Amino acid sequence: MSANYGVCIYRRGIESGTLDAEWLEPGMAAPCRGCAVGGPADSVEGSYKVTYFCAEGGVAAQFDLTIERNGKAYLLSWSKKGQTACTGIGIPLPDGGIALAYHAI
Repeated sequence: MSANYGVCIYRRGIESGTLDAEWLEPGMAAPCRGCAVGGPADSVEGSYKVTYFCAEGGVAAQFDLTIERNGKAYLLSWSKKGQTACTGIGIPLPDGGIALAYHAI
């Protein structure tokens, strides 16, 4: 994750408390994947440890992720060692996932 902004879709994972991610930034030819773990079993709102992978399968980035509901939107924050690295805003998808845009701080 090297650009200042991008888009992502989170969908609830097969395992309880997980989210599967597809993310895309300018200059990428195709979306890459990610996985968030440690969240609540019954909601996408909560705190996670998220790992994003590059096209070759290696780790692109790791963050602490917080997702909060704000009316009909979601507010997202990615941090490392307690420092906010990115923020984003998303909308709910019909399947219970979130479509979002983010930017680096």
